[in-house]
Amino acid sequence: MLYVKQTGEYLLIVIIYVDDLIILASNVSTLKWLKSRLEVEFEMSDLGELHYCLGLEFERDRANCTITMS
Repeated sequence: MLYVKQTGEYLLIVIIYVDDLIILASNVSTLKWLKSRLEVEFEMSDLGELHYCLGLEFERDRANCTITMS
């Protein structure tokens, strides 16, 4: 399942697969806001930055502002 919310201020994308979430946000404050709202309703564990999901490896290059999947 894919959810997308875009306003003039931010972009927020949530991907749900079974009991896993991948959350992408255009800024840290939006990410923290969503996580805090979800934690009120659901028992959650934050596993940090995405590295592996469904057999795919994700690599973030902050210097070049890219994300590579392999």
